[in-house]
Amino acid sequence: MTEEDIKPISSLRPIIFLDIDGVLNCTKHNKQIHFEASHLKRLKTIIEKTNALIVLSTFWRHFHEYITYVFHRHGIDVASCMLPL
Repeated sequence: MTEEDIKPISSLRPIIFLDIDGVLNCTKHNKQIHFEASHLKRLKTIIEKTNALIVLSTFWRHFHEYITYVFHRHGIDVASCMLPL
């Protein structure tokens, strides 16, 4: 590894390990997923202000297509911020 391979800390993007239940999905028994629009708006703001990457650390990561669809409908560009787990 050379010095050119090592990036300064300032160039690294923060990573959010996102659990859906209790954060974006606030249904009581969590047998279905229901995203709170106001929580998605906050997440979008955090991503935009920090340039953060997202890792889904949740059971719902197995429903990636649906989560991508919902995020896209709320203006969150999954392609630029979502990392695989």
